[in-house]
Amino acid sequence: MKNKKFGVLLLAALMMSNVVVPQPVATVKAAEVTTTANSVAPAGTTTEPAEGNIETADKFVGQDDLNVVFSQKTHLVQGSGAVNNYFKFTVNEDSWVFLGSSLSLNNHDGVSVKYALYADAAFSKKVGTFEAGYWKDTSKTRLTAILKKGTYYVEILAKHENYDDFDGNINVVGVAVPVTKIVKTSYKVNKDKKSATITFSTAMGDFFKYAQYRYGKVGRDGEKNANYWGYLNSVGWNNSTDRNAIQLKLNADNTVKFKVKRNGYYTIRVTDKTTPNNWTDAKEGTSYSAFFKVKGIVDKKAPVVSVVNGRTYRGSVKITFSDKDSGVKSAKLNGKTIKSGHSVYFSGRYTLVVKDYAGNTTKVSFRVR
Repeated sequence: MKNKKFGVLLLAALMMSNVVVPQPVATVKAAEVTTTANSVAPAGTTTEPAEGNIETADKFVGQDDLNVVFSQKTHLVQGSGAVNNYFKFTVNEDSWVFLGSSLSLNNHDGVSVKYALYADAAFSKKVGTFEAGYWKDTSKTRLTAILKKGTYYVEILAKHENYDDFDGNINVVGVAVPVTKIVKTSYKVNKDKKSATITFSTAMGDFFKYAQYRYGKVGRDGEKNANYWGYLNSVGWNNSTDRNAIQLKLNADNTVKFKVKRNGYYTIRVTDKTTPNNWTDAKEGTSYSAFFKVKGIVDKKAPVVSVVNGRTYRGSVKITFSDKDSGVKSAKLNGKTIKSGHSVYFSGRYTLVVKDYAGNTTKVSFRVR
């Protein structure tokens, strides 16, 4: 029995001696990459992409301070052909991902690099592109995207351009910031219970461009819909179709507090500085939105209407209504929905019912002769 037990222990020990414990890929800044660094990966192919590593962080700290996701030692001279490389990296949770291009240890700038990000191993579902080169527009040397948890693939195409050669490292730098950090909200009902203070922050850092909020749920499928959010162009801000998208002016630390007066769901959308394809593009920048629910606000005031219950009006009458606290949810005249400012021209008996979002109702009946 003892010999059998000893044999089992010996076998276990032998098996343990062959276990290879995976080591994390070391993170390194682009300026620190050398020709012998571990982060300089061998060439990859479409069938066997090289391994890249993207860091997960709580916030974006700026492109110059990002770690290298992948680095390729490259030598290009006049007449040399293009160099292709392929690598992959894994995003551990749904994230706002920033990828940028960086060149290091190069003697000259005789290189042009194009990068394409894909969501599948077949390199068929393109997410976006970015590029590098000394003459390139700096706004095109980075890419942002909202990526779901999973593995992503990058194609690199480097070729000689300009008069000089290139002998250095082509680096991709980047970071993955969880979407829970991109739109972070909390609220507190104020002492009078007539309003709540919302606290909002984003981890986009200096790559943040603007934030908006509106009442109600807007799903991710409506994130780029100008009818909900409007858009920004060279002329200025174009509000949403219903003009209910409210811009937020954030503090220097990308935080802001604002008040709301009604219970229910609110949606906040944040957009980064990614350059649009053109100035009138409603899909400017990479955006992410999330909704949250406010409850606990007490509103006992019914909507205010312009017509008086029991009164008879001669000629036409203009109907207006409002609710400064929770807002008007619906207004119906003889069962038909109307908007504030509606005019009645025909003789008859009318009943107006106006409801607010807190559940308060104003009902008046009047005549027109």
